[in-house]
Amino acid sequence: MPKKSKHQVVVFTAEWCPHCQAMLEDVWTSEQVKKTVSSYHGGKEAVVVCSKPQNRPLVDQFDIQSYPTIVIMDSDRNIKKRGKNMSEEELVEFLNDF
Repeated sequence: MPKKSKHQVVVFTAEWCPHCQAMLEDVWTSEQVKKTVSSYHGGKEAVVVCSKPQNRPLVDQFDIQSYPTIVIMDSDRNIKKRGKNMSEEELVEFLNDF
């Protein structure tokens, strides 16, 4: 099992995406999600707003085709796990099962 502290949780989102906004407001703010993501590098998720032009290179680099996309990547920026829109329970399971 990989060491979670060496991996980063990154959320690719868009300002116009209702699923993204719902996850940011309702799921990522959950105490259970915060506790689960705290074992990863930095202790919280990194959010990349893909609708901002300066983030376009990241969207292309990581082949983000839908929003929200949640990835777990290693220190070399290799994606180890990828997920989509999730409920609080699904996200906790996604993060714990890494």
